[in-house]
Amino acid sequence: MPRRRRLLLPALCSTLAATALAGAAPAPAAAAPDIRVGVGDQSIAMFDHAEFKELDLRQVRYFVPWNVMGETEQRHRMRAYVKKARSEGMRPLIHVSTTTFDEKKAPRPSVARYRKDVGRLVRYLRGLGVRDFGTFNEANHKTQPTWDSPNHAA
Repeated sequence: MPRRRRLLLPALCSTLAATALAGAAPAPAAAAPDIRVGVGDQSIAMFDHAEFKELDLRQVRYFVPWNVMGETEQRHRMRAYVKKARSEGMRPLIHVSTTTFDEKKAPRPSVARYRKDVGRLVRYLRGLGVRDFGTFNEANHKTQPTWDSPNHAA
């Protein structure tokens, strides 16, 4: 066997053995997924029901139209819901949605208008301790202003 091969063979065997041993080491356990279970209900009365309390949930969801800050009554209902949820130790997810649920009739705000209105909403709710927000539930559904184009949801 030529000298070069004799020198390379042990090095190659060592490298292969090290690689095989490294591959045989157990992989670290995958982190558990962050799954949260909650209830979405528009009624603040939900918090007082014994059946709801028995569920011992920490997550609730509430829908608001993207322009809720300009709607005094809806804004007051949202605020009351958020305050009740927080007082019960719950984490509210505020889901920004359409202004109407009539199929294919929801007005699509301009990007500037959406940023302005939803930005105002987010700042307001952060002041109440809200940290979780969603937008256009089922963006391809006919009741959403984004139903006809995924680009509008992006």
